[in-house]
Amino acid sequence: MNRAPTICNNPGCPAIVRVGNRCPAHQAAGHNRHGSTRAWRKLRAEVLERDGWTCRYCGGVATHADHVVARANGGPDSPANLVGSCRTCNLAKGAAPPPWGGPPGHSGAADLPQGSRGVYGSPKAGL
Repeated sequence: MNRAPTICNNPGCPAIVRVGNRCPAHQAAGHNRHGSTRAWRKLRAEVLERDGWTCRYCGGVATHADHVVARANGGPDSPANLVGSCRTCNLAKGAAPPPWGGPPGHSGAADLPQGSRGVYGSPKAGL
């Protein structure tokens, strides 16, 4: 059974796709949403270290690097467009444009349970 043609999942791309979710141009351009690359992990670590492992939105413990201007809105993977963010703020923000003040009622205090080392271990231990 053939699948109905759809539009490429890359924001703003009008290409028609018959197989997969992205047109060949965006598949080849490395727009892979699965997993991360060594380069991304290095950049993320640099951003978190630069920001002192502190969420720029709520002041909690940052474990994510958030795109200020979302990739979905054309934002680049550059240090100037990335800030340290806690998981809660990063996931709540999504592709919202700046300025974004954090999710309602979130103070950052509940990001990591007391005594927890979090997903990535001690913030100063690196990745």
